[in-house]
Amino acid sequence: MKLFELLKSKQNFSLIFIFFAALLIFTRFYNLDHTARFTRDESSDLLHMETIFRQRKLTLVGPISSDNVKVFGSLTYYMLLPFTAATNFDPIGPVYGTAFWGILTVLLLLAITWKLNHRYLWLTALLCLIWYPLVETSRWAWNPHYVTFWIALGIVAYLIKTKLSYFLAGIFLALSFHNHYIALFGTGTFVVVASYLAWRKKQWQHIFWLLTGYILPFIPFVLFDLRHPPGLFFSQYLASGNTPHLANLTLLSFVQRLWDSFWIMVNYIALPTLGWLVGSLLVWLAWLDRKKIEHWLWLLPVIAQLLVGTILNDFQTRYFLPALVFFFVWLIVKRQGLANWLAIALLWLMIISSLFTIIPQLIQTKVPPDIYSLRSASQLIANKIKDDGLNNANVAVLASKDSGVLGEKYRDYISMLGVGLKAASEYDTSENLFVISTADEQTVKTDPSAAMQLFKGNRLDGTYTIPNSNWKVYWFHY
Repeated sequence: MKLFELLKSKQNFSLIFIFFAALLIFTRFYNLDHTARFTRDESSDLLHMETIFRQRKLTLVGPISSDNVKVFGSLTYYMLLPFTAATNFDPIGPVYGTAFWGILTVLLLLAITWKLNHRYLWLTALLCLIWYPLVETSRWAWNPHYVTFWIALGIVAYLIKTKLSYFLAGIFLALSFHNHYIALFGTGTFVVVASYLAWRKKQWQHIFWLLTGYILPFIPFVLFDLRHPPGLFFSQYLASGNTPHLANLTLLSFVQRLWDSFWIMVNYIALPTLGWLVGSLLVWLAWLDRKKIEHWLWLLPVIAQLLVGTILNDFQTRYFLPALVFFFVWLIVKRQGLANWLAIALLWLMIISSLFTIIPQLIQTKVPPDIYSLRSASQLIANKIKDDGLNNANVAVLASKDSGVLGEKYRDYISMLGVGLKAASEYDTSENLFVISTADEQTVKTDPSAAMQLFKGNRLDGTYTIPNSNWKVYWFHY
């Protein structure tokens, strides 16, 4: 019996939903302390959230980038702040929030599936449970990872097709820009195509409400520029030609970059070993859809997002995230014949690929150290400085896979524990140095970094091993 027939029974539906929900929660929350990434971006965000909470200083935009070129939205902080405050600003708090929003995103994608093509529900449920991009963005607290939630919510509102829902759809789609500015390309393209389809049907009110809703979330950025002349966002970042990371384009480089962007997308949604098969099927399916304008409503935002890769020096997977939901919807819309079988084949290939990636995502961290080790080391250092009344203390991360040798993320968290450190430029005036490492004492002492120059010949006052971790803390005194 087919699944959608089983779902007609309330009892069957409840059992299936409970089982699915349990697996969804498990894949999003399991082992986060030992797998979630925590880099300088995340530690900086943690500091900003604590400042907002302690000072009650609410703002619609901010912070400003470190190069003073652009201003970000603050929506990410408000999405994560309840979870961060509930965990007393522990580094794991924002990750719990990320898992929560990731679960809601999956439920929205299933609602979209039920609305557009409920016969695919069981297939998309399995995909959403383990699909690499959705799992990754649910287990890493980083501002680009929340655009999928707002875009999925915007599409759900768009599919309701009332004046209010079109207005809300515009707002939700544009709010993704507050998480990452590059969402403008995919969402903007969708709004333009949706407005064109409404224009063909002379649905003028739908166009008005969709555009009005889409424009509103951009107003805070405009007001920021007007209140802070000469401005940062529109004037400096867009108008002055001071936009970073842009590539010099030629026809040949345009084709090459578009080709590269396409394969980055393919290798993100499926295993690289299946890349040529997945890529070929995608092109084939797009060709079969070429005369179906209602399908291009979902595909054109994907193409627009890939075109971003032609103007940037380095196209990263996070730049594709604003297209991820549109790509998902494009795959699941109703088709007939060969096109239907191609879409099903692609969904299965992505499911098979995800079976090989889900376990590593649940047990490994790609960016060491894990949050558990970072928290333990930071608390150990902070307690040692407080208890022993140490002066002019500093930290460094040496002889390890952690590329942040200056220990910025440790500095951020230690400052939140109420302990001050000497600056990274003041190793030569530091009296106590705490070195976080996975290496032995001799390897640490012979490290050529500037941090160790003053302490190479000095005594090692303590070695502290973090339980259930290969990370250690060395205390050197000058």
